[in-house]
Amino acid sequence: MALPDTGGSYAEVLQPGINPLAVRKGIITDVFVRDYLQSSTNLADPSAGLGDDGYFTPYAKDGQVRKDLLVTADGPNLGFYHVGMLGADGISFDPNMDMEEVPVAQSLRPARVDITREGETFEIVALEMTPLVRYLVNEIPLVSVPDVGTANLTIPKPMEATIVERQFILFGFDGEHRFARTIPRAAKTNVAEFKWAREGKEGTGVRMTFMVLPCPYVNKPVLEHYDGSAWRALGGYPKFSSAPTASAVAGGKATVSFAEAVGKNDPFTYVLEQADTANDPLEWVEASLDGTPSIVGPTVTMSVKDLTPGDNYKFRAVATGTNQLSAVSLPSNEITALGP
Repeated sequence: MALPDTGGSYAEVLQPGINPLAVRKGIITDVFVRDYLQSSTNLADPSAGLGDDGYFTPYAKDGQVRKDLLVTADGPNLGFYHVGMLGADGISFDPNMDMEEVPVAQSLRPARVDITREGETFEIVALEMTPLVRYLVNEIPLVSVPDVGTANLTIPKPMEATIVERQFILFGFDGEHRFARTIPRAAKTNVAEFKWAREGKEGTGVRMTFMVLPCPYVNKPVLEHYDGSAWRALGGYPKFSSAPTASAVAGGKATVSFAEAVGKNDPFTYVLEQADTANDPLEWVEASLDGTPSIVGPTVTMSVKDLTPGDNYKFRAVATGTNQLSAVSLPSNEITALGP
């Protein structure tokens, strides 16, 4: 690839890639959990409900949370339990990786770096003192979990320490932006911490840390999901397949044609810009159109007027989608404006 003769400004090259609507916060977070029972909880099986990409998804076709996830759902369901209210810190993730350097005698820089360990943990603070939370704390399988308010309830802690592997769906909600992480297999990595005290923002909440483990069925440690009406409305940026083609027309005019942009947020509106190539760098301004644009099939044609005869020009198209995100085409070929 040859070095370009001219570059572009920040607004031309970089700013179109900035989208403040894609900035997220987990305003609301929730945790769903069930026991990991190997093939019985295989999230790669089509019966679990897979998206078009072949992976499990907690969202329905309309982008809303699936109603068949929780054990309390009517009819067939996936048997997940809702952990309930969480501490204000939400869900924290801690990816970790250990690296090993290979030093050499001839340089202060290592010759290579190898990954010796990779993992991820996540932490939740469950605030509600429910049988479900106590089952998670005490490493008890989630079988016949008592209801909240069961009379004369006693939950016996196992005599010997055990590890019960779990499966999680961790949700984040930011208005109509929905994002989630499915953990196909995980295990608690420390003794759950809790206290009974008058003071403390977590009340009787219990802090639990889980480690992500490999699952041979999904064969991915984590599945990240994004959906919701606001997410879909982002729709991405328009894309041009090629640069416009320009032709000079007598009387200081030009005809510029280009293939329509493609993307999710059509129909697109178009603006044509022109630059006098005598300027370095090019200064792009909106072109004066002679009539309305013509769209025939996939081709947009615009007629330009008020060009200065003898001057050289290039043109480019700007497409804006219904989501207000814009993209700029490559510059057209150079033309010399004609006189009368």
